[in-house]
Order: sequence, then C-alpha cells, then structure tokens
Amino acid sequence: MSTEARNLPDQFRHCSNLMRRMYHQSGPMNTRHGQGKLMHYLLSMDGATQKDLAKEMRMYPASLADVVRQAECNGFVSVAPSADDARSTGVFLTDEGRSIAEKRAAANERVAEDIFADFSEEERAQLEGLLAKLSDSLEKKATEGDDEDRRCNHRSRRSRRYDGHRKCGGRRMRKNDQFVSRA
Repeated sequence: MSTEARNLPDQFRHCSNLMRRMYHQSGPMNTRHGQGKLMHYLLSMDGATQKDLAKEMRMYPASLADVVRQAECNGFVSVAPSADDARSTGVFLTDEGRSIAEKRAAANERVAEDIFADFSEEERAQLEGLLAKLSDSLEKKATEGDDEDRRCNHRSRRSRRYDGHRKCGGRRMRKNDQFVSRA
C-alpha cells in the first residue's frame, strides 16, 4: 500500500472531526445524544414510525427508542398512535421541537456553505461522486457475508453485561467453536 493510501484514512478522519466540531458549534445546543438528528429527520418525515425512522437514520430500533424517549421528556417530540394503523405509533415534532429543528437546519446549511466555500461547483460534484463511490464500497464490504444464519463469534461490552449478543440470540462462542445457549 502506498504512503498516500495509508494517509487517506487519517486525513478523512481529521476532516470528519473538524466538520463535526463546526456543526456542533453552530445552532441551538439544547439537544443531546441523537435528538438533533431525530428532529432533522422528523422535519421531512413527521409522524413516521420508529421502525421507519430507525431504518432511515441507520440506528438500532432500541437505540432510537431511547433517543425518542429523551426527546419526548424534553418536550421536542410526542408519540401518538398512527392514523393509518392502530397497532403502530408515530413520532411527531412538537412546536418547540420544530422550532429548534428549523434553527439547526438553517445553521447546518450555513456551516455546509462555509465548509465548501473554497470548492468550485465542479469540485463539489467530483467530491460528491467520490464519496458516494466510497460509501457504496464500504457498504458492500461491511455487509459482505451478512446473513441471519451466520454464527456470531464476537461479544460486545453489552453482551458481557447481559449474557448474550442480540445477533446470536444469547449464545456464546467457546474455544472449541461450539455454541452454548445462555437462556
């Protein structure tokens, strides 16, 4: 691997950290732990189910449920039964949540313009194409070999706490490659 190829991930990570800092310093600061992202998606998907939001936001449904609960406690969203299906619930922005989300969206737009101000339209389009290509490549490689029947041979911090990993249904890998049910 060339030196340039080895430096690319570091440069990418550095740019990502700087961009995150710029976005964090702009706009209202009264949201925490994914609530801003939730409200951003609800601006265009108000009333969506948590399942749809989790898929769109690329989050685990359980993680999203925590974010929704926190946002609801803060008065940014409300959860109500869906008009289409009584079995599902929709997540809706409150007036306060909508106000904050719109302010954040405007601030994020200003930051994006600031970040890419030194790029020409052609360079922006080229960068967008390269990032889309990188994203597609990473998605394919990250999901390569994923299937429901695949054995889970790792344990996360959460699995040690709760005696199991959600992907492998609570089974643990032994040294001799045999699974033992923990339930």
